[in-house]
Amino acid sequence: MLTLLVVIVILGFDVTSSQEPKMDCEIMEGTPGIIRKKFSIHQNIYSDQKCAELCKAIQGCIMWQYDAEFKNCQIIQSKGLAKGKKSYGINNCNFNMKDYQPTTCPPLSTCPPVTTCSPTSPITDLPKTTTPRPKTTTTTPAPTTIPVRPECQDFNILSVNDRSRFAGMEKSYCDYYGAGSASPDWKGPGWYRFTSPAGNKLAQSPTGYGKCGAHWTGWSNATLPANAGDSVDIKICFDADVGNAIDCYESNQGKVTNCGSFFVYYLVNVPRCNLRYCGSY
Repeated sequence: MLTLLVVIVILGFDVTSSQEPKMDCEIMEGTPGIIRKKFSIHQNIYSDQKCAELCKAIQGCIMWQYDAEFKNCQIIQSKGLAKGKKSYGINNCNFNMKDYQPTTCPPLSTCPPVTTCSPTSPITDLPKTTTPRPKTTTTTPAPTTIPVRPECQDFNILSVNDRSRFAGMEKSYCDYYGAGSASPDWKGPGWYRFTSPAGNKLAQSPTGYGKCGAHWTGWSNATLPANAGDSVDIKICFDADVGNAIDCYESNQGKVTNCGSFFVYYLVNVPRCNLRYCGSY
């Protein structure tokens, strides 16, 4: 069973006031001869700064709370407490503890119930007194914006399923504007973006004969630009066999631009029919 030990302590602590701070009452929690925790109330404390300094000055103080209305400082100690401390009766306190209604509830069962309780301030929240330093103005450079290239905003779409490198040749098309077998989505020389289900870029390895809806199939192993806004020239080959003998039987030149989240290609009419640009992922 817990035993309450109450002791009057007068502290000689300097505050900016005509009255010296004094301890109203302290309550000790523990077994006879061993103090586990101590809650004390100190009057005539006129600022939270002084309450914080008082906590720092008291050995074993782990929490403090300033009560501006009653001008007192509530201190909780749990370290460095003396063993076997002599106890006094509750009548030695300067007031009846049962009548005291603090603005906050300390974490002790002796605290009378109140309507609103706020947590006790941890010692890590001690107010700091510092000499203000002159303000210095630091100019943060504006972030570099990458100009949007025109081809990233104005392009044609190549998205039909039979343009995928994995599609066969149910019908043979060619990417030559005006030809009788011209691809339905081919608009002539210009900027193009591959989208699903055709893919999201021009095929990057040999595609083989009779794929993506054409006899000879277009691909390019050029390195794609890594940075948004960069554009490079590329060579586009047209594969004319099912093996590795004539992977670049015909070729032409094009461009590719990195638009950040996708690529666009500048493609021209193929050298002849039936050649077609193939999409892939």
